[in-house]
Amino acid sequence: MRITGGLYKGREVFAPKGINTRPMLERLRKSLFDVLGNYVDFKGFFLDLYAGSGVLGIEYMSRGGLGGVFVEKSRKAVEAIRSNLKKLGIDGVEVVKGDVKKIFDRVSGSTYQVIFIDPPFELGYQEFFRRYMELLEDRGLVVLRLFKKAKYPELPIVDERVYGESRILLLGKG
Repeated sequence: MRITGGLYKGREVFAPKGINTRPMLERLRKSLFDVLGNYVDFKGFFLDLYAGSGVLGIEYMSRGGLGGVFVEKSRKAVEAIRSNLKKLGIDGVEVVKGDVKKIFDRVSGSTYQVIFIDPPFELGYQEFFRRYMELLEDRGLVVLRLFKKAKYPELPIVDERVYGESRILLLGKG
């Protein structure tokens, strides 16, 4: 996998095989960050939930992000994130090994410009995702990736795109 834009454009990141991660394809990431750039300046902090390889947070940092937090419960994925960060020389970020459902208090001391929520497709939309919206900056966005046919309640949608089997929702504070 390669980073699609910014300072680290073209650099490779590693996603471990054999774990339950579903890295976002380069084409989809490029499109997502092009759209996201219409709404944010990438001069803030991110929160990457279900971080997998960490590629979404790394893309954010590549475009000028000041820092952020990766949350992932898989030990192999956490090791991959740390390895990718070290290889690219990225500082100012925290990697938290833990369950997204249980980690809210640990990450709630900050506000974030962008919160990435990219759960396993089989998990679908979960009501506790709304709680994380409380952590957005005033003009911040949640990027929620779901299976394109997934059901979800009425949400404060700023933008919505469908790419292949993925539905990407950009959500505001509402």
